Amino acid sequence: MTTKEKYWEKRGREGYLYRNEYFYTITPIAFYYKRRERLLKNLYAELAKLKSGANILDFGCGDGFYSFYFKKQFPKLNFFGCDISETMINKARELADEKKVDCCFKHSNSKIPFDKKFDLVIITAVFAHILDDNLLNTIVEDIYQQLAPNGKVVLFECTNKHPRCGKTWHRRTPDYYKNLFEKNNFKTNSENLISFPFYNWIGRPFLYIIVYIFFRGNFIKANSNSNFQNLSEIIINISEKLNGIFKSTEGNTFFVFEKK
Repeated sequence: MTTKEKYWEKRGREGYLYRNEYFYTITPIAFYYKRRERLLKNLYAELAKLKSGANILDFGCGDGFYSFYFKKQFPKLNFFGCDISETMINKARELADEKKVDCCFKHSNSKIPFDKKFDLVIITAVFAHILDDNLLNTIVEDIYQQLAPNGKVVLFECTNKHPRCGKTWHRRTPDYYKNLFEKNNFKTNSENLISFPFYNWIGRPFLYIIVYIFFRGNFIKANSNSNFQNLSEIIINISEKLNGIFKSTEGNTFFVFEKK
């Protein structure tokens, strides 16, 4: 098992409860939840365009949340998921049995493990954790080969005008992702920045200080704490009201790419 695989296996074992749902993110939970609300609205709009019987792949599916969420709303669409973490794939399969939802999940390191054509591939917060640019290009090439004619890719990634890196992540520019897909025979249909400027400038640094002072830098432990959950909700609610005061080129960009 590679270092990267060990990291995601560990993350997959560190779930916590928030609003009666299990999460695994190290992002302050109320911000993650609010950001996901906007993502779900955008995803719904793309899925509503598909015809009955269309195949959808969640690349880097985690515990299968998006497949389960949208299968209920679009029962005539077919949902599949793959992930580098066997722990998360096992969770997804268990949840599929528990919820009695017809979705298929498989473990995969980077290549798509299904022998079929997809009408839509969903990639949410995955590419930012792939540090190797050559591997990213190989993944996009593979996705292109397994897309149906005029198939689409929805990419939702952390972006910034000025790229920066950490040990397990790389925040790239929007142009980087557009160039990556366009050189692999995709066209960019749309690009929408989802940003919380007040949170970026003030809320996030404040919450990070709290995590390092009171939780010794353990974001999972912080997110599982009810007091920290309440505090992060207060910060994100303030952010919603004051976003217009600040300007930011940092956030998560929702791209839609189409196979030429």
